[in-house]
Amino acid sequence: MTQAISLTMRALATSRSEHALPVLLKALDVPDPRVQVAAVEAIVEHSSSRAHIDLLRKYPHLLPTAQEQIVRQADQLRGPLQKCLTTRGDATVDVLTILEAGSTGQQLPLVAQCLCQYPQHVDDRMIDVFRVLVDRVHDHLRAKSTDPLHMQAASVREASLATMKLSADQLGKLPHWDVVVEAILILGRPHDETVQRLLNRDGSQTRQLVYNFFQTSTHPGVMELALLYLNTARPPLKIFEILQQRSDPEFIAAVLRWLPKRPTTMQSRNLHQIESLPWLDSP
Repeated sequence: MTQAISLTMRALATSRSEHALPVLLKALDVPDPRVQVAAVEAIVEHSSSRAHIDLLRKYPHLLPTAQEQIVRQADQLRGPLQKCLTTRGDATVDVLTILEAGSTGQQLPLVAQCLCQYPQHVDDRMIDVFRVLVDRVHDHLRAKSTDPLHMQAASVREASLATMKLSADQLGKLPHWDVVVEAILILGRPHDETVQRLLNRDGSQTRQLVYNFFQTSTHPGVMELALLYLNTARPPLKIFEILQQRSDPEFIAAVLRWLPKRPTTMQSRNLHQIESLPWLDSP
């Protein structure tokens, strides 16, 4: 029965009849998960961008299995999703729900693009979803390197950082620039060009914001990035200052997790530049 439904939907999707698409969209109203899922698959694979947007509008009214199918096929709906994100159409809120529902955070580059290139369409809801996706990708990056989730997250990380690779001046003009800067620090590594751009101008507001995050943030990704500079040849001098000042429990735990049993020559050289740690000097 399920195969027959799927074949019927595919036949409708590939039909040249002007009545085929309306029938497919109407099938989404049938309260049968098999019919809805088959209709979703057919519309995503064979229909036009206009039909994809109609599909997205119906998302809140679909059965859970059909909603999950849309989330799984979100990569094939990237164009329509972006259009809904960058307009004030009635599908915007539902699109954010779809993007947030993805368990791997694979749509983070799309939301990052909206924050950086279409700031006029950004609202609190979009920023909340952006932060959720950033944390989701960061969590998967902490999995074992052989884990498929880690490998997928690594790809999403690179694409997201490329999208956020703006100059300090460009970032400073965004109304939500602090959110973007924090995301770069959570996902970034010292050698990433996107991270380096944040620190390439002495005295810039963006550079000061970065060091403020290093000084106060308890997000695991931000603290990890600050400590990763100790693996590099020439860490910013400000990093040593921050290490000598922070004494909050979260940062102490991060330092102890990072501290290697046998530091490399470079790590030892950097550690020797730290003159004191307040949490070691206290009684």
